[in-house]
Amino acid sequence: MELPRAIPYAFRFRKESTALVIIDMQRDFLEPGGFGSIQCGDFEVFNRVRNIVPTVQRALETARKLGLHVMHTREGHLPDLSDLPASKRLRQTTAPNGHHTIGIGGPGPMGRLLVRGEYGHDVIDELRPLPGEVVIDKPGKGSFWKTGFHRALLARGITHLLLAGVTTECCVNTTAREAADRGFECCILSDCTSGFDAGLVTSANNTICAYDGLFGYVVVKDLSILALSQAYHTHTVTPMDTARIVAESISRYRSQNPDVWTDLRNPELLLDAAKTLHEKFAGEPLPPLYGIPFATSSHIGFESTRSHDEVVEALIDAGAIFVGSSSESRLAVAARLVSFSLETSTSRIPHVVDGQNGIVTLHPTPGTLTPDTNSLSIVAQCVEDARKIWLITDQTSNKDDVSLRPQATVNSWVWHVDFRGPRVGGFSFGVLKTWTDASGQSSTVDSGVSKSLGQAIAQLQAVGGQSLDVDWDVFGQAKQLSQYLLSLDSAESVSMKDVLSLQAEQKLLTRKAAKIFEKIDVVLDAACVSRSSKGFDSSLVDMLDLCGITIDLSPTHKQHEHSDTVITLLGGSGREGRLLDIARELEGEAQRRAQVVTQQLPS
Repeated sequence: MELPRAIPYAFRFRKESTALVIIDMQRDFLEPGGFGSIQCGDFEVFNRVRNIVPTVQRALETARKLGLHVMHTREGHLPDLSDLPASKRLRQTTAPNGHHTIGIGGPGPMGRLLVRGEYGHDVIDELRPLPGEVVIDKPGKGSFWKTGFHRALLARGITHLLLAGVTTECCVNTTAREAADRGFECCILSDCTSGFDAGLVTSANNTICAYDGLFGYVVVKDLSILALSQAYHTHTVTPMDTARIVAESISRYRSQNPDVWTDLRNPELLLDAAKTLHEKFAGEPLPPLYGIPFATSSHIGFESTRSHDEVVEALIDAGAIFVGSSSESRLAVAARLVSFSLETSTSRIPHVVDGQNGIVTLHPTPGTLTPDTNSLSIVAQCVEDARKIWLITDQTSNKDDVSLRPQATVNSWVWHVDFRGPRVGGFSFGVLKTWTDASGQSSTVDSGVSKSLGQAIAQLQAVGGQSLDVDWDVFGQAKQLSQYLLSLDSAESVSMKDVLSLQAEQKLLTRKAAKIFEKIDVVLDAACVSRSSKGFDSSLVDMLDLCGITIDLSPTHKQHEHSDTVITLLGGSGREGRLLDIARELEGEAQRRAQVVTQQLPS
């Protein structure tokens, strides 16, 4: 099994030799009046720590279903406090100007603080251990000192630990370090842990995975729109938490790739924006992109138009948090620094570097996001995220613009649906693999990508696709026209006659392309089916009034033979909905196959 979001790299483990260790989820640390509330000293911060309980519950349920070992720890001392050293008992209560008015063993509403046998010492009801699950009572911050924890792990053949619980900066971190010294592989589930100081939590986790995994691994929070929205609605995460995570992730990434960001909000401004958003919608229904961090291509700043600004404003109005502008906005999404980004046709980079998978780039029909020719594309972490952003940004387009399009084109923007979906109902696709290049010579797919092309075709067929033969000359002519138009940028002068002639030729090609898409659902661009290819050519979308989507379906396992699959599909004008439906099936199939491969790989 594998946790691909782990840092510094994917955490792989076998379920029979892995334990979920839930650390100190006791009433004394999570309920008012317990030792944790005294330790924290801030009622609001203390209450937020308990927000991880639903997430830990889900992790516990999953671990039990998978058959992982489950272990719980409880920090506490013998009733006579004979195992409590004077330093631990007195250090905090005697601190000058400190806030620890009651120490360990002192009276509390749930019994004596951190004393075994008291009501406050036990695990909270939501995470109550089942019969047979190991419960370790420990007198220290770590789980190994003066306990049977080490022996219990060895006896069960456990070699890998998934750590959850409280607090991240104290008992969780200490246990991870102790375990690493004893040879265990540890991974902290960051969304299943929390602490009383956000800065210390971040630093503690960073220390564990620093220097290529000094002590172990940390699974970073999922920044997909779906995951963040669920976390916000269940109050397990606030926009401020997300802002801190994003700021820290960017800081860590910039130390290795300093040129990615061209205009970045500083952490204080990012946190202020998150706080303002949090306060604005406190107790109110949350907007669709509430607390979702995003970036824009730096080219949007240089080529900024009013329509571009309106798209960004629509995203912010929907609750999204602007992080900054990036010279490689697609990489910012791939590295999970932001949830999504906007880019222009001039800013698209050819591919995503190895090891950064699952990126989806949606190229909407020109003029649907912005009424001008400076079209924008959406880069997201999954197909449904791309759809959600598109639906929001599409609301900014001037719907009167459709009157400027041929009626036949407008009519094609709606179609009969098949309630069975693409996989069962089927769909048709063609392969764009032969065209006439700029020199007039016949050009075909490079032999080096033929294997990837075969894999792409097989994947389309696996989700209901049927290949049809189509004459692709119009696409070759569109590429030639696009290249010619680019050459005119350097020309000293262009006659109006030439401009009108080129416009007429483009309209003719657009009508021909529309005829093709009356017979076919999508076109597979065979020139962009692997990471080694030159990348998506937006000229076909722009010249022929089409839409397109690029999906990186590569699994994380390089040893797997299907390790370099990228699918680029073109759809008819205004047919983003159909394109996204097919892309969703491809993405789901790839995820299912990846799970099978993961189970078959040796640990």
